[in-house]
Amino acid sequence: MNFEYNNQIDIITELNKNLLTKSQHNDGLLEQLNKANSLMSEVCSHNFTMLRQKTQDFLRSHDQLKSRYERKLMQVEDQLALESAKYNEIIKTRVKQLQDQNEEKRQKITALQREQDAQRIDLRAQIKQS
Repeated sequence: MNFEYNNQIDIITELNKNLLTKSQHNDGLLEQLNKANSLMSEVCSHNFTMLRQKTQDFLRSHDQLKSRYERKLMQVEDQLALESAKYNEIIKTRVKQLQDQNEEKRQKITALQREQDAQRIDLRAQIKQS
């Protein structure tokens, strides 16, 4: 009996050792899993931070670009308005000059027609006297 009892104790001791080894192995695996999860969490947090930073940089850059284009557009619009006013003034001046020339020529034509009418009257009067 003593032999059987020693044999059972040896088996129980061996099983306890195996159980302890498996438990230690499981604890090691659990620790590795926790470390992996912790690292994964850090990586995800870092990636999210970087993504947020890149997004903010992009939005800032986009806003600056938009603002720059809006300023440039306003400058172009202002320049076009100035040029338009300048050309409108040139056109008004040129139209006034042409209208003045036209009026002068009309006056000359009217004067010539009066002179021609006067010459006709004189010619008729001379023909009647002759």
